[in-house]
Amino acid sequence: MVSLSETNPAAYTIYFLAVTLPAMFSGNPIISLISLVCSLSYSLTLGRGRKRYGYYIVFFIVYTLINPIVSHNGKTVLFLANNTPITLEALIYGVYAAVMIISVLLWFSSYSRVMTSDRLCYLLGRVSPRLSLLISMTIRFVHIFGARRREVKNAALAEGYFLDGNIIDTIRCELHIMSVLATWSLENGIRTADSMEARGYGVGRRTSAKSFGFSAFDIALIVFSVCLSMPAIYLCAAGGVSFEFYPEIKPPASAHTLTLAYALYALLAMTPTICEIIWRLKWRYLRSRV
Repeated sequence: MVSLSETNPAAYTIYFLAVTLPAMFSGNPIISLISLVCSLSYSLTLGRGRKRYGYYIVFFIVYTLINPIVSHNGKTVLFLANNTPITLEALIYGVYAAVMIISVLLWFSSYSRVMTSDRLCYLLGRVSPRLSLLISMTIRFVHIFGARRREVKNAALAEGYFLDGNIIDTIRCELHIMSVLATWSLENGIRTADSMEARGYGVGRRTSAKSFGFSAFDIALIVFSVCLSMPAIYLCAAGGVSFEFYPEIKPPASAHTLTLAYALYALLAMTPTICEIIWRLKWRYLRSRV
C-alpha cells in the first residue's frame, strides 16, 4: 500500500471526484458530516495549512447564524427577533450547509497539495495543453503573488508608510501596495511570454516533463473508488438520500439502504488517511532498519 500522493494523477482525480460528488450533491447531513470528519483527518495527516482551520471555524459560526436570519422557512419557531421568526429548520440547514462547504473546501485543499503543476500538466496535457499550462501557471502565480505582497508590505512598513490607528492612511497604503503588485504582475507576464517564445513554446509537439505510469495499486484505487461511490451516487441521483429541511425536517425512508451507503462512503472517505498512515509507518520502519 502506498500514499495516494504517489498514485497516478488520473487515479487520484477519479478518487477525488468519487468522494466529493456525494458530499456536494447528496443533500444529506450524515454524508456531509462523514465527509467533514474524513477530509479533516486527511488534512491533518498531510500536516499543512493548519492555520486555515481557524477561518473554517469562523465561517461555520457565521454561516450557521446568518442562515436563520435571511431564511424564515420552517414550522418550529425558536424566538422572534424584531418580529422576525427564527426557525429551528433554518438553523439546522445552516449547520448542514456550513459542514458541507467546509468539507468540500478541505477536500479541494488536500487535492491541490497533491496535484502539483507537473501532475496537472500530465493529466490535462493530452486533452488541452494550453489549459493545463494555464492552470499550472495560475496555481504557481498565486503563491508568488502572496510572497511578493508580503515583501512589498514589509518594505512599506520599513519606510513608515503605515500609521497605527489611521484608517485613511492604511487604505491609501494598501492601494499603493496593490498598484505595485499590479505593475509587477504585468511585467512578469511580459517577461514570461518572452521567455516562452525564446524557448520555442508552441513550435513542436508538446511533451510531458514527467511520465506517470499505471500500477496495480492505481487500477485497484480506480475500481475501489467507483464501486464504493456508486451506491451513494445512485441514491443521490434518485433522491433517496436527501433530507427535507422545509417546512419540517424529514429524513429519507429507506434506512437499511442508507446505512449501507453511509458505511461504503465512510470507508471510501477514510481511505487516503489510512493509506497515508500506513505509508508513513512503513517508511519509518524502513528508516529504522538502515
